[in-house]
Amino acid sequence: MYRVSTLKIIFGVDGDIKLYKGFLVGRSGSRYIAKGFLIVRDVSRVIDDISIEDNLRILTTYIGILNKPYPIDLRISVIPLDKESILKKLDNVIHTKKAMLEMDPSNESISTEIERLVRLKNKILSGELPFKLIAIYSVSGDGATEKEAIEIAKNRLNELREELSTIGIRTEILGGLEAISVLNRFFRT
Repeated sequence: MYRVSTLKIIFGVDGDIKLYKGFLVGRSGSRYIAKGFLIVRDVSRVIDDISIEDNLRILTTYIGILNKPYPIDLRISVIPLDKESILKKLDNVIHTKKAMLEMDPSNESISTEIERLVRLKNKILSGELPFKLIAIYSVSGDGATEKEAIEIAKNRLNELREELSTIGIRTEILGGLEAISVLNRFFRT
């Protein structure tokens, strides 16, 4: 784990750092800095399922979302998954979805989901390694008081969260023990 002096440099503070209501808070000179975190919970669009034009539109919108007058950090962790257990889970889900489709043959969303799951299974069988992505956005707020810095960071997080949802990226603000757990995972040496 990082030493306190390293954390102070990373977060741009010269005083003590504390976790308060899910925000890292510290002092830099006479100002307070609060850093909040969004974790990606779901991405509703699959690149393989939409056109090139839609992918370009989403990418352009995404770049616009991240183009703010304040810094937005994005940290991604790639975690390899066990191929056999993923294939087993995929087989179970495909089997369940096929049973659901038999009950409601006109349900196109289930049919599309089965096709997507079969494509994923075939990719894994052809040698692609399954993995899990954990993506964390962080945004800072700067103020004369801790409360002001947290409020600015919270407003920026909410704005970012709402804008990401317009392109199918569902996020949640990290707080409490989950924030500590995720931050420990991301900032280990």
